Amino acid sequence: MNRYFFWLGLFLLGSLTAIGVNADNKLTLYSYHQAPPFITGKETGLTYDFANYLTQLSPDLQIEVFIIPRKRLDKILRKSPQNIIIPWVSPTWFNKEIKGQFLWSSEIMPDASIYIWNNDTHNSFNQPEDLIGHKLGGIRGYRYIGVDPLVTEQQISRSDTSNEKQLIQMIQQQRVDVGIMPFSAAQYLLQEKNWGDIFSISSHQQFSRHLMINSETPLIDNKLIYIISNMTKDQVWQNVMRKYGLITNPHTLEQATR
Repeated sequence: MNRYFFWLGLFLLGSLTAIGVNADNKLTLYSYHQAPPFITGKETGLTYDFANYLTQLSPDLQIEVFIIPRKRLDKILRKSPQNIIIPWVSPTWFNKEIKGQFLWSSEIMPDASIYIWNNDTHNSFNQPEDLIGHKLGGIRGYRYIGVDPLVTEQQISRSDTSNEKQLIQMIQQQRVDVGIMPFSAAQYLLQEKNWGDIFSISSHQQFSRHLMINSETPLIDNKLIYIISNMTKDQVWQNVMRKYGLITNPHTLEQATR
């Protein structure tokens, strides 16, 4: 099996080189993830590093990155566009009609929504019931499985903010007891501020991020699928993940914190 993928990779690389750069090799990357680590500044962040990584392995591809709101992306997708890729998404986040139009890669990276709290609280949060009687911080517009019903029943008091950075500040200032946010964002922000020893985290809900692909060239589809399937073994990509504090697999968090 390994020899098969090796020769398939050589074939795809050689075929793309033979094709040369043309209109069919131009891809538009859309992403609605605007928080760290995906976007960390003007044209910087994991999304841009991902686009660069793809073009380094496939120099014949031209990838243009657009960061847009989710509602605008949904409007674009209803028109069934060609030659687009969308990273960091899960099939469960799209309706059947939309997700059926795309080829889906294997996992780009594992992720999770996590509970995060200040060590000074002397509490531990591992399940929704642990939040009862506490002040919860969340991101405006986000829904939290198992937690939302307890908020509706007023067993948990929830205060929302606009982004993950503000949420960590709320926790640090003890305006809330615990927050829920993506593991990927937490890891980046805690590494950036060197706050790894100040906060504790545990898993709320685990999920995986994938790449949606819809191009007019099956060879490009296959090439991208091949690259994604080998990313986790590529030291170059591992170094990119390490830069954002994402070398830890969040799917091990539940066992590590209980």
